[in-house]
Amino acid sequence: MRKGRCASNPVAMVTAAAILAVATACAGPTTVTPRDVEAERAAAPEFALDATDIVHPAELPALGKWMVDSDGTVAHWLDATYDGKHLREPINVILFDGGAEDAASAKQRLRAATTAAGYPSRRGHSGGYRGYVAGDFYDQLPAEENHAFSNRFYIFNNNHGRIFGPAPFADGYLFIGAFSRERVAPFDRLKHQYSSFERARDDFAQRLDQNSDFEIVGLANMDNALIDDPLVTTGDHDGHAMWLSLE
Repeated sequence: MRKGRCASNPVAMVTAAAILAVATACAGPTTVTPRDVEAERAAAPEFALDATDIVHPAELPALGKWMVDSDGTVAHWLDATYDGKHLREPINVILFDGGAEDAASAKQRLRAATTAAGYPSRRGHSGGYRGYVAGDFYDQLPAEENHAFSNRFYIFNNNHGRIFGPAPFADGYLFIGAFSRERVAPFDRLKHQYSSFERARDDFAQRLDQNSDFEIVGLANMDNALIDDPLVTTGDHDGHAMWLSLE
């Protein structure tokens, strides 16, 4: 397969004062309290999706159309609005690993690939999300608290995403992901603002294709572009997920 090319896009730098402002606003506690995962799961809400929020793409199992927030609702970009509408965060990446020996191996191979592609796990992003694959909800990767796979440090404009899985599928393992680009606005109330779903999806997929053993297969129709809804939008998302495979 011919490797795709990724068009470079200039990224605006912020001033030293702006960096300090964002770092101060977003910095976490200096001490880390061990997580009680079982207690968190017991206290977590029931996760469910309506039938209209599940899609059956060709050659793939049933997939959730959206990233799901920690409270069980469809993820909504921290209640931000775009063009006067509330944002929904669509699933826009699908990854299949046909060579992993088990789920742990699939996770390791995924992490190695994202790091090679310039999207390591980085702090400074909200977490606790889940994704729906073939009847089950999967916790997000990376698993570290307040981390995402990202191409830049959180105080700069960046692409970032969360990946969900691995779900057993077709003698391999399937992941889905939600990637987006954010613009840093250090002096606004909402410091991290939505910029694009499509740019982040395409950049992540192209860099994974160029720098790892994952290869772009094509686009899967997720039927999750909200265009005419008067209250909710998916911004520039075109309703498709970039599909990559590793054999």
